[in-house]
Amino acid sequence: MSHNDLTGKLHRSFAGLQIQDLYINNQVHGLSGTIDILSLMTWLNEAWLDFNSFTGAISSLSNCTDLFDLQLRDKEFTRSFKCDIHVDLRIGSNNFCLSKLDLCNPQVTTLLEITRSIRYPMLA
Repeated sequence: MSHNDLTGKLHRSFAGLQIQDLYINNQVHGLSGTIDILSLMTWLNEAWLDFNSFTGAISSLSNCTDLFDLQLRDKEFTRSFKCDIHVDLRIGSNNFCLSKLDLCNPQVTTLLEITRSIRYPMLA
């Protein structure tokens, strides 16, 4: 349902569906309201919600144990994200680093050197 003109809020009935992949990103006018319903969508693997007009707090996603791809950018959330999900980062499954710890792909190393010169990313 990505790249459409859907508007309104996410309906509570979504909780009863066994949706694994929810792609509702890039709506012309944007979906609105909260995303509380996500915490009840325990079958989710992927949820792309970017480029909409969602607001409010981000509820706990600890029940979404199979969720591996959550895209939330460009929102107007009002409170911090409760970080109660497990992060499993395996360097062998990405293209950024090589199998030997601390070594990055040469293209990534070059990019990091360029961004370092402009002090990005700025870490606290």
